[in-house]
Amino acid sequence: MKWTKTDLLRLKSSSFSYQEKLSIDAALFDKAFTLLELKDVQVAGKASYDSRSECLSLNLTITGIMVLPCARCLEPVDYPFETSEIVIYSFQESSNDEFIVVKGSVIDTTDFVRECIMLAIPIRVIKEGDKPITAPVSDVDIDQRLVKLKDYFKD
Repeated sequence: MKWTKTDLLRLKSSSFSYQEKLSIDAALFDKAFTLLELKDVQVAGKASYDSRSECLSLNLTITGIMVLPCARCLEPVDYPFETSEIVIYSFQESSNDEFIVVKGSVIDTTDFVRECIMLAIPIRVIKEGDKPITAPVSDVDIDQRLVKLKDYFKD
């Protein structure tokens, strides 16, 4: 999503709504992330532009489906996600760390959206219906040298 400064100045109202479907390649993410694919990424929200301070404030919601490997079987798992963020872009230099200073006259939110998606990636995903593999427990498998340990904590 891109907005130019002249487009923002031409707006009749200082606030507006937006909705856009994005196509983000999973290869843009670092190899450290286990993201296999991104599907149906939607960015929607409200924006307001203040022409005096030359700041664009975005309240955005990012939704979509991440394809991640299962932590147990490594099969691809569809993981729906939704994240909401507020960001302020400024065309003027500012000492405020909460603003993203725009170089030039075009605001491009692609990098910010990519960072928000990276923060939404879970540490691990388990495929639904996948059960943990447990070793069978039986008294027959106990080593005879360890049988006396069974009485150790009876006190």
